[in-house]
Amino acid sequence: MPPTPPGLPLATTLLGPLFYTGAVLLFALGPHAWRTRATFALVFAPFGTLLRFALSRRLNRLHPRFPWGTFACNALSMLVFCTAAVLQRGIGLAGLRCAALAGAQNGFCGALSTLSSMVVELRAMEARAGWRYWLASVGIGQGLLVVMLGGWVWSGDRGVACSA
Repeated sequence: MPPTPPGLPLATTLLGPLFYTGAVLLFALGPHAWRTRATFALVFAPFGTLLRFALSRRLNRLHPRFPWGTFACNALSMLVFCTAAVLQRGIGLAGLRCAALAGAQNGFCGALSTLSSMVVELRAMEARAGWRYWLASVGIGQGLLVVMLGGWVWSGDRGVACSA
């Protein structure tokens, strides 16, 4: 891995909050059409990134053959995504509430889930441990989809999703 260029940590530490402030201002003052399509995701994404960083730093150390932090991030992301998908089918849900749920899915969940980290970790593992990790990750994601969204589909109440 190449060395970090001098000044890069300071630059990113200073620019990150400035860009986030710009996203919040764009949300508050920008055109209404942008608010529902993009700015909610921009406002929610840093929280997913920070949670991903904290979980990975704390949990990946627990077991050398199973990166629990990345696993937890992906599972939690799927849980939040499915919850928002079910809530988007609420009666009379429109406008900002609907856009906030879509922003949570696209921004928070998109930043929290980490396929790229999972692939890097899989490449560093022995084959047997890698297969176990991959099967557990895919299994928990599919299991959450079946339980949460499957229950909604099988209930017969298949209303359309709200439109932001």
